[in-house]
Amino acid sequence: MRLFSDARNALFIWLKSPSWFILSVILDLLFMIVYGFVTAPIKGKIVEHVLVIGGLISQAAQESGEVAVQKGQSIIALMLERPEVSPYFHSLLLLFVILAVASFVTYILFQACVWFLAHRRASMEMDLPEFISRFASLNIWWGILVMLYSAVTLIDSIRIAVTNSQSDLFSQSLMVLAVIVGVVASWTYALPMRQSGWRGAIDGSVSVFKRWKVTLPATLLVIVGFVLLNYAIMGIANLSTTAAFIAGIVLLFPIMAWARLFMVESARHHVDA
Repeated sequence: MRLFSDARNALFIWLKSPSWFILSVILDLLFMIVYGFVTAPIKGKIVEHVLVIGGLISQAAQESGEVAVQKGQSIIALMLERPEVSPYFHSLLLLFVILAVASFVTYILFQACVWFLAHRRASMEMDLPEFISRFASLNIWWGILVMLYSAVTLIDSIRIAVTNSQSDLFSQSLMVLAVIVGVVASWTYALPMRQSGWRGAIDGSVSVFKRWKVTLPATLLVIVGFVLLNYAIMGIANLSTTAAFIAGIVLLFPIMAWARLFMVESARHHVDA
């Protein structure tokens, strides 16, 4: 079956190029570290603002004896109408923009490089600066979707904080949609990058869905790999949390490198737009 042949080829290609493989693993590890270092303080401030806004709206509602959020009332309108909340909301918007820019720059710098390594091992003829340019252009459009998703979830988290409710079907549906978009975006990275920008995102997505008989089984195989890894780490954690942490680092990033090259191989043979 071609699916397993591509998976095996991806493994053999990396084994034949250990230096490239190690470089890909190191870049993934550095991305996790740098991304966490850059975004953690901003995310912390965002959480603080969400809690403050939720607290202020709830407090005002208790003092007036009204329901915090009236039926059909917009959370955004509510935050803009209340003078004690409005400054925090504007500050929250600024933090959101800063987080988006920091995330985008960090993501492009590292992920463009690891996807370039996967494509280069699969015999792609393109230099790194050109690939980074096309990768960044493609991700502007995926980034817009990520920002929309993040904005909606941020507003939803404020709603949950104000109403003291639990995550509902809307929140869960957003999460499922985000996973689907993430999978499709990853497949567009795996395509040969002949097109970039919105054209690359749209045409690539169409190719992914048209070739679902290839992309779906391949995606499921990658998911199975990560699920097995998760169970293995959980089993090790029962013995030692330190050993589980080390095993997670040692195993996670090599599997990520293999998954990328496997998707590139599958896209090159079956999904090329």
